[in-house]
Amino acid sequence: MNITKLANPLVVSEALHRYSEEESYKEKYIDLSKYMNDSGLAVPEKFSVQRTYIIFRTLGLRHLTVIDTSNQVTGIITRKDLMGHNIVEKLSKIISQPSRLEMMEINDNGAV
Repeated sequence: MNITKLANPLVVSEALHRYSEEESYKEKYIDLSKYMNDSGLAVPEKFSVQRTYIIFRTLGLRHLTVIDTSNQVTGIITRKDLMGHNIVEKLSKIISQPSRLEMMEINDNGAV
């Protein structure tokens, strides 16, 4: 594969698919630890949208990891997720679900 082929996403996708099916590549691994940032920020699943937005704006983040109570990754929040229209759309879906609404009411009353 040369650089001219990389300009076409379809060619790249087909080449990667061919490589992934070859037996010689099934047991080859790349150590990504050199490229990994293990000091990245994370927020818990039950975290304020307002505080999350402040973290994004203050630190200029593009992505923020979401973790559960066991520090296991459960998702990622992106800048796009926090754009005004996305938040309104997602919150309206959550509020329209009866079980979620009940849970929110219980939390607002201070009960667990």
